[in-house]
Amino acid sequence: MKLDSVGQALGNRILDLKDGRAANVIIGMPQRFPDGNDDFFCPFQIVGMGDERIRYAGGVDALQAVWLTLTMIAPFWKRARRAKAAPYPGSGKVISDLRATVARSLPSANAGSVYAGDAEHRLHNRLERLPY
Repeated sequence: MKLDSVGQALGNRILDLKDGRAANVIIGMPQRFPDGNDDFFCPFQIVGMGDERIRYAGGVDALQAVWLTLTMIAPFWKRARRAKAAPYPGSGKVISDLRATVARSLPSANAGSVYAGDAEHRLHNRLERLPY
């Protein structure tokens, strides 16, 4: 599937690279695949580092799609770290805001599931471990 935009942003983080450039990681809101099945995808784009293509991760529900998106973004964070990237002031708040947005915005596909609380806990822990 080819995407033209990430759509409504779930969150983003701007990195100030030491060479004077800035990189912006944008994560879009998870949404259902357009083919009519019940799976979700979560788009993301990294502007200012690499090819700037819009990519996505898919999951069986919105939470898994976000989780896998964060997993796919990890190598870009590591590359930015090697380039001695430093976050803009206040970027720690971005993750906090992202965590709150995830809690408020994700469709409750598994709201009644006994696994839903555990999945939210794991996502919270994963967001806490993001670099910067």
